[in-house]
Amino acid sequence: MTTFEDIIDMFDDLNAADLEQWIVAGWIKPDTPDSEYHFSQTDIARIRLITECRYELNIELDSMDVILSLLDQVYGLRRELNALVKAVRAQPSDVRKEIARATTQNIDDAHT
Repeated sequence: MTTFEDIIDMFDDLNAADLEQWIVAGWIKPDTPDSEYHFSQTDIARIRLITECRYELNIELDSMDVILSLLDQVYGLRRELNALVKAVRAQPSDVRKEIARATTQNIDDAHT
C-alpha cells in the first residue's frame, strides 16, 4: 500500500493540506488499519483524476462534489454495461441476434 507521504511525492502539484481536505470530504477513502492512511491503486487513480480537475482544469472545490458524483455514476454504468455485454456474448447465436434486433428497434423507436 501507498502512504500519505508517497502520494504527496507522487503528484507534483498536490500538497498535504489538499489531500487531507479531499479525505475529510470523502472524495478519497484510504484504508487506515494502523491509524495511518494507506492508499490503493483505485485511490491513486481517483487522486490523479481530482488533481487534474483541480489543478489542470481549475474546477472549483464547490463543484467537485457534483463532478465526482457524476463521474462515479458514469463509471458505474460502464461496469454494468460491460457485465451486460459479457452476458449477451455468452448467449447462443439466436438469442444474440434477437437482442440485437430488439436493441435496434428500441433505438429506432426512440428517434421517432
